[in-house]
Amino acid sequence: MVTITVKYKNPPKEGKANWSIKESDGSPIYLVKEPLASQVQIGGEYELTYHDWTAKDGTTFHLVDTVKATATPKRNIQEMAPAGQRSNPNFDKNMFVMAMMKSCLEGGLIKELKSDMTIAAIKHWQYVWDSTLGNPQRDDEMGDHVPF
Repeated sequence: MVTITVKYKNPPKEGKANWSIKESDGSPIYLVKEPLASQVQIGGEYELTYHDWTAKDGTTFHLVDTVKATATPKRNIQEMAPAGQRSNPNFDKNMFVMAMMKSCLEGGLIKELKSDMTIAAIKHWQYVWDSTLGNPQRDDEMGDHVPF
């Protein structure tokens, strides 16, 4: 049995079945079953029992058998805020810009990721965020948030 603090949690790579977690020192440990992966959160402290499996090339892997939480994460990376309240303005803005860039790429509006075009598009979507959703003003008569 070993006690670790989870630094990273990665889903299975394409064609693979095991989740991987990394300790704060960077050592990988593999979660063989999906239910085990759902019990682990980044930043949490856990007692793990595992067995070693050696591949044909001699590489040894630690495969987790059981997980027991000893300390919950100190904070979630992005906690949900109550409706109508902003949780993290920078995170919200970055998510908006990335979603719009993805849509532009998928829709063919941006053909290549050249630095000049990419920078201009990112600045455009940041401006759109700052002048609309990122700048709510209160309409005192209605008591609603007006995004412009």
